Amino acid sequence: TLPSSGTFSQICCNFFLLNGHCTTACPPLFFPDATRTCVPCFVNCQNGGSPENDVCGCNCSASVVYGGANCSVCQCRNGGTCSGSTCTCPPEYTGTLCETPCPTSCLTGYFVNN
Repeated sequence: TLPSSGTFSQICCNFFLLNGHCTTACPPLFFPDATRTCVPCFVNCQNGGSPENDVCGCNCSASVVYGGANCSVCQCRNGGTCSGSTCTCPPEYTGTLCETPCPTSCLTGYFVNN
């Protein structure tokens, strides 16, 4: 426990402060603020994302169509839109993220498998 006098930098040097005690690192889901005090992360993960244990961010692997810091950014490409856990692609694109152009024969309504 820290004494009542002295500054944090004099007492803990290169360590972090957590609940009045010096520690070598902030625990999972905490981050150091400007005074090297460990403060909790407040992560609002969306679309099936889960908090990362070692950073203040989200793991968005539950849904490949969403990304960003809190899994709220639609990752669909080429004009596709997020629709639940999938991308709704414009007619000229296909793929999980609308990343693959359709063959011309597909666009005309005829597809020949050679």
